[in-house]
Amino acid sequence: MKNEVATIYDVAKLARVSTYTVSCVVNKSAYVSPELTERVLEAVKQLDYTPNAVARSLQTRTTKTVGMLIPDIANPFYARVVRGVEDRLSKDGYSLLLGNTYNETATQNRYLSLFRGRQVDALLVFMTSGGEDTVERMVSEKRAVVCVGRVPRTFECDTVSADNIT
Repeated sequence: MKNEVATIYDVAKLARVSTYTVSCVVNKSAYVSPELTERVLEAVKQLDYTPNAVARSLQTRTTKTVGMLIPDIANPFYARVVRGVEDRLSKDGYSLLLGNTYNETATQNRYLSLFRGRQVDALLVFMTSGGEDTVERMVSEKRAVVCVGRVPRTFECDTVSADNIT
């Protein structure tokens, strides 16, 4: 027997309401009577329904994801930074996609291409040496980019770096 994922249409059918009503209840985006809300929530529970994040992102043009590139998660410094970023993002309902570049420009570029395809809402990048071109492309596409550690020489973007002046 094949286990199929419940859709919004399945919920609407079981609750005997429109898909619009299901959407309003699930997203809490409009008033729905208590009786209909209860029917929808019961159908959601029975079907173990989870809203389709891909469909939602097409509608909202946001994915609630942030891409982050670091040199190496095995380094305790980067592990602590990632944990702090993820803790903060999760408070606002965002997920983190993480990539280890190992300070290799080709690996950085591969991840940036992946992040572009996933339509991440923002990017945090510990840029590789010589890897400015692809990051600059993301900035030119009006994506939210923060360069961490290295200050770009060929373009401007938000930057977080240490002031090593004592």
